[in-house]
Formats: sequence, structure tokens, C-alpha cells
Amino acid sequence: MGLRRWLAGWGSDPTQGWGPQMAELPPCDVWTMWFGTLGFGAPLESASFLGRPDWFRRRNRRYAELLYAAGGFQMDFGPGGFCYLAFFIGEDLFAPDHPRLRFAQPRVTGCEVPEVVLSCETSAQEILRVFGEADEKDTDDIETILTHRRRGITMEFELNLEGRLKRWNLFPAERT
Repeated sequence: MGLRRWLAGWGSDPTQGWGPQMAELPPCDVWTMWFGTLGFGAPLESASFLGRPDWFRRRNRRYAELLYAAGGFQMDFGPGGFCYLAFFIGEDLFAPDHPRLRFAQPRVTGCEVPEVVLSCETSAQEILRVFGEADEKDTDDIETILTHRRRGITMEFELNLEGRLKRWNLFPAERT
């Protein structure tokens, strides 16, 4: 591959031709570990059903971040395809700084309970009721993280000091 072609791939935004963003978030199915019609490992083009993101940012030539600020979520794509999903659910120091950022209320299906909607009011007890006991629990002076591993996917539920959900991260246990 020539230098010119390599540089063109570095700066290009493959989402430029995508349509408008969806008005409503698709459900996140924790049985299949799919977000709408998108499964982990899927190529970037598979996310086009979500519409054009508020920002498309390359971290390097093979890794890109897509922020859907109005939907309150970010998805990342690496060499192996779709590799990270974060829902920004409540106040968080590490949320992206974007003027359109809104808190997400993801719909969760595929649990033992009927469809659940996560919000900044979701408590640690509710997470444990819906998802079962955590595989790990980490607490520091700013948050508690409950980690669940299901079907090759790691789910991290980040809670504020009051025990309310602020962020939900999903990624393959073997991150690409």
C-alpha cells in the first residue's frame, strides 16, 4: 500500500454518507449480546443503521470511536470489528465533553425479567436482581464497579457514591 493511500485511510470518515440518527435506541439483548442488529466483532459498516454519529474519531489507523451524543452512547471499532459499547447514564467525570450529550436509558432484553430500562435511578440492588451476583466488585473513593461476564462479554456497571448507575460498559472478554 502506498503512502498516499495509507494517509487517505487515516483521515477518512466512513460514516459521512450514513443517514440521520435513529430517534430511539435499539434494545441491548444480553442473551445474544447484540445491540439492535449489531453484534461484537461486526464491521464498522454494520453500525450504519444507527445513523451518522455526532463524532467519528480515529485513535489510530485501525481503531475508531463513534459518539452518539443525543443517544448517550459510544461505540468503538478495532481491528476485529465492534469491540466496545458505553452507555452514559448519569453524571460521570469521564463522560465525553459534547454539547449534545444526553443521558441514555438503554432498554435491556434477554434477561430473566421482562424488558428493563436502565437509568440514573437504577440502584446496585436492581442490577443484582436483574443480572445476578457480580463476578467482581471494585470500590474506590469515586465509584463502585460491578463486573458481570456473560457469553464472552464483560459488562461493567459503574455506580456513583450513592449507589446509582452512571455508566454501563460492554466489551468482549478478549478485547480486540
